Amino acid sequence: MKNKKKKNEIFAYRVSIICRLFFLALVFLPIYADSVSADNQGNLIKTNKSDIEIRFLNKYKLTHIVIQGDDAGAVGLFRMNGDLTPKNYVPLKGVDQSSRSRHLADKFLETEAPLFGVKNPANDFKEKASVIDRHGNTHISYYRFVNGLRLDQMEVVVHIDQAGKVFSVNGNIIPIIPATEEFIKSKNQKDLLTINDATAVIIDDLKKSDIDKDAVNFKKMEKIAISTEPYVVWSGDVVLTKGIGRWFYIIDAHTGEIMEKSTGIKSHLHFKTDPVILKNAIVQCCLN
Repeated sequence: MKNKKKKNEIFAYRVSIICRLFFLALVFLPIYADSVSADNQGNLIKTNKSDIEIRFLNKYKLTHIVIQGDDAGAVGLFRMNGDLTPKNYVPLKGVDQSSRSRHLADKFLETEAPLFGVKNPANDFKEKASVIDRHGNTHISYYRFVNGLRLDQMEVVVHIDQAGKVFSVNGNIIPIIPATEEFIKSKNQKDLLTINDATAVIIDDLKKSDIDKDAVNFKKMEKIAISTEPYVVWSGDVVLTKGIGRWFYIIDAHTGEIMEKSTGIKSHLHFKTDPVILKNAIVQCCLN
């Protein structure tokens, strides 16, 4: 009798625990679901989103959005999926798909220029690459330029479907404060190192390792803008014509100081759009 009573008490206790857990689930699961799921129409729930994300959720029908930043502006990697076609957009007629997609992508960049901290998108964005995938979607990547200099690490990729709608945008936003932009624009270019000056700095450095200058091949030398001091630098990609060797340099364009030197595969830069990176961007653009 006692054992039966004990079993009944254990059973009642277990039932009470289950009931409590069920009650808690009813209370908290809807809250959790609102923070991570979409509604019945596929629009992303706005719970626990930042102000900058909510602005885009109010403007477009999105299924996914990740934008870091606040009212001061966006920064870092971002991605938006959904219908991002600007309202009242009138598509071009009588042109091929590439031209039509490029016109739409330019219109999106113009419409959302404040997100990227750009005042003159027609001048500040320049196309890096354009790819049409096997599904007929067009993927166009852009670099940002400041006073004619490419802004290091910043890139935006606009994805357009075959029907002529922007279905995804992703990339990397590098904000620059007005003072930085003014510094780059006002700096007398004559005071900066020329390409010959920059290559000479690299050759002198390699000589310290007993590397003859005739064995040095400059694959790429580019003067670029960066978001922090010294604001303008030379980026160099150097290989050997004899033997095996590769170096990457970042040189202060004002002083000639070697700010960074690395060997092998370049990993500190950047959001580059070589075919592999662009293919990955295409694959990732629609993943929630």
